[in-house]
Order: sequence, then structure tokens, then C-alpha cells
Amino acid sequence: MNDGIWLPFGYDSSDRLTYELLCKLSWDYYSDCVKAKRYQSIKRSTIYDKYRSVDQLKKIVPPYIYNGYKNTTVKFENGFEDQFIKMNTFKINIPMFIEELKTEATLRGVKFVDKCFQNSSDIVNLSEKCVFNCTGFESKRLFND
Repeated sequence: MNDGIWLPFGYDSSDRLTYELLCKLSWDYYSDCVKAKRYQSIKRSTIYDKYRSVDQLKKIVPPYIYNGYKNTTVKFENGFEDQFIKMNTFKINIPMFIEELKTEATLRGVKFVDKCFQNSSDIVNLSEKCVFNCTGFESKRLFND
């Protein structure tokens, strides 16, 4: 599956105000992209959460950004039913989104250089002024994080 959903779990900030500003910035960005039909990779989507309560979700997503959670019963094809929290968010096709961003940046004059790093000294010795980190799980191997 290439899709991700917008829930701001990754914002690492002990400052709640900073956290909420980051949430609002990203929520507004995706909202504007959908409204303007800027990218094909971003769509509004209904999701169902089984493992978090509404109160937990409200701690993750500030209520002034989104507060439309609904408890609902989902019935599966095999007849099984279970309780979920229904909410709306953004579904993002990550590989497509990256390609769309790369195309937009290229059209604005950004030059991309793909490099394979074997260790952290390869990165320290780069001549490029700006590096976009796409190492994913390889980051652990390079930086032990």
C-alpha cells in the first residue's frame, strides 16, 4: 500500500503551542491543495480508528482543526461487526506525491542529485547546500537513530 493518512503523530515537540502550529500548518496546506486540486495524490478520506478513543484523538489533532469524530458500527462482509471511531482526514499516495513535488520543484529550477550513502561521512562531505533526506529506514544504518 502506497497511501498514508494525515495524523500528526510525528511532530516531536514538548511545546504544545509549537505542536498545534505544526498541525495547523500541515492541515491547512493539505486542505488548500485539495481545494485547488493542486495534486492528484492528496484526497480527503474517511477512516476508521479502532485503537484510540475520541479523547486520545483530540490530544493528537487539536479540536479547532478537526472535531468531527463519530462512534460507529462497521459491518464486515463476513457479518462480523465492531465499534470504530469514524473521522475524515487526508489520504496521500506517497510515491505519487513525491513525484508531483519533484516535478514542481524542477519546474522552479531545483536540481536534484541522487546519491547513495555508505556512511555518515559521505553526507558530511557533500558540496550541495541543501539536502532532502529520503533515507527512510536506512537512516538507522547511517546515523544509528
